[in-house]
Amino acid sequence: MKGTFDPRWYRRAFHTFAACFIAYYLIPENTGDLLWVFVAKRAVVATVICVLTFIEIIRLRGIIKTEVFFGLRLYEQKRVCSYLYFGIGSSVLLLFFPQAIAVPCILAAAITDPVMGELRRVSQKWVSMLFGAVLSFGFFMVCNYDPVPAAFGASLVVAGEMLSNKLIDDDLLMQILPAAGLAIIAMVFPGTGMIPSPFITPLVYPW
Repeated sequence: MKGTFDPRWYRRAFHTFAACFIAYYLIPENTGDLLWVFVAKRAVVATVICVLTFIEIIRLRGIIKTEVFFGLRLYEQKRVCSYLYFGIGSSVLLLFFPQAIAVPCILAAAITDPVMGELRRVSQKWVSMLFGAVLSFGFFMVCNYDPVPAAFGASLVVAGEMLSNKLIDDDLLMQILPAAGLAIIAMVFPGTGMIPSPFITPLVYPW
């Protein structure tokens, strides 16, 4: 039984669970007495990604056996694991991008990727791409985007999945590509409402 066990559902569930990262924005922050919350939230994110990076380094060096990491794909045994790629992507979004961009990008990457992966197993590639684009579009629309920027962001999510390779994982690209594209739109068209107000709670920076 051990030799026939397929851990892909474990990977799918773990991948989808990453959508919970947006709970970061449920922790209130404000000026004055809550300045420490502002600092602590970002310190936790930075610390977690540093710890994960350290663990991955010692795994690749053979200090920790790869077998300890349940569910790894064969090609990940000699390269950086997808969980670290996803963690880096989410950390960059949480720390350096506006909430209105970070939330839909994390949601789309966390849920669209495993759905597309399963569809590729039972249908042609274009079907998974089309469904992935529609699903990602829905996430942007739920986050108060207008149809045009939502379609743009969704197309970049799918592009991130298509452009992945052995050096750069789709778990990173599916977050960073749409975030970067939407950030450029926000800079080119300031004040036009292309990027909506935050979906969960507004950030109030203490300066």
